[in-house]
Amino acid sequence: GAVPSCEEYVPKVFSTRSGVDYYRPDGWVQVWLTQIDDDPDFLELREWPVAYHGTDSSKLGPILEAGLRKPGELPSVQMAHGNAGAGPDGAIYASPSLWLASHPVYSTLLDLGDGRWAQFVFKVRVRPGSYTEQACTLSNSKHWELGVRMDPNFPHNEKLEWLVASSSDVKVVGLMVREFGAGADPEVFGELAAQVAASPTEGPEYCWTANLREALRDANFTIDMGRLSVGTASVEWRVQEVESKQWQYRQGAVFRSQNLSF
Repeated sequence: GAVPSCEEYVPKVFSTRSGVDYYRPDGWVQVWLTQIDDDPDFLELREWPVAYHGTDSSKLGPILEAGLRKPGELPSVQMAHGNAGAGPDGAIYASPSLWLASHPVYSTLLDLGDGRWAQFVFKVRVRPGSYTEQACTLSNSKHWELGVRMDPNFPHNEKLEWLVASSSDVKVVGLMVREFGAGADPEVFGELAAQVAASPTEGPEYCWTANLREALRDANFTIDMGRLSVGTASVEWRVQEVESKQWQYRQGAVFRSQNLSF
């Protein structure tokens, strides 16, 4: 499917919590890990804004077991992308933008074989007032073009990174899954995702970011027309449904019943 050019595009605000808009995550499958709205034990979290944290597939198990932690809090948690703006005590990074959190610098692509890849991003809730904001540190770097929006839902790339000082102020509530390559369903994951391929000299992440950046620029999603192709379906799976879906990933990454064993 396609979304209109920047001049016609209307952000799909699903809800607003503590003044932060939550945009419908089109182009992804959601696996709910916590039913906040149905569980009285999570009453406080209902007003915590939604954010995202991209990660490598090898970190899924530790995060599902212990939650998000600052570098050094646990032996398995090491600094992976620097600590811009965090100070000596470190921080947990999150973003209200799924587009930013899913950049391959943060959310690497897992090779499934046969020209297919998967990507994972944790959906989290962040305590209001517990985080500081800073501009996207990928802008004007080799990873992203200065002047192109990282996310069409935001008019600029400012305040897209949240730095959370305490791990108790971030709760993992879901896992976002996206597939790339010729086998990816374009109705779910978008036409751009289905066009991703590796080359003899570059991995699929370079193809994806180049195509996405060009599509955003052509659609006039700049910080200053065309059409941007993304998924139009917002798909949700409950945890108990995952096993029946039989989505199996390599390296033992198999979703199983209630505990999402990887």
